[in-house]
Amino acid sequence: MLHASSGARRTSHSAQPQLEFTLPAPRKSAQAAPDRPAQENDRPMTDDSDDDDSPVFALVKESGIDGVKRTLYLVLETTQGELFRLDFTPGCVPLAVAALSAELGFLQRQQADSAMPVQPIIADACQLGETADGSPALIATMEGGGELPLQASLKTLQRLAKDIEAYMRVKAPGPARP
Repeated sequence: MLHASSGARRTSHSAQPQLEFTLPAPRKSAQAAPDRPAQENDRPMTDDSDDDDSPVFALVKESGIDGVKRTLYLVLETTQGELFRLDFTPGCVPLAVAALSAELGFLQRQQADSAMPVQPIIADACQLGETADGSPALIATMEGGGELPLQASLKTLQRLAKDIEAYMRVKAPGPARP
């Protein structure tokens, strides 16, 4: 069964591999991000009550464009195996991605001692670029050609360059590098 906010609708979806990886523990930084203030709809991590009928989404099964509605959609599978289709206007997508990413960071800090399996974002390409104001940015190009710009500080880029170099020394055997 496929659920949608505008009525039930059947959508075919291909059986995609269950990709997941575990997020590393957050880096400790001199300027750690402040704790997120509690929100009206937040529930404590220890709340085991099952009185909420809201679906819990566990897997992205499909994404696409609805040309008639002029929306982008996701088909998500719940922890109970149900499928839901969610439609988004183009203007809502960047903030939805940013908001969920921010909340994931807060959740990760709260549960730093437990593994969090997640589906990876797979980019076709990644390159260095600049924002309109000249700030450095990593630009990930997605499968459909969309770009996800990630503004970063020079310090963050320097740390990333060191991490990439260390990774390549271990994972890409070849001539010794100085």
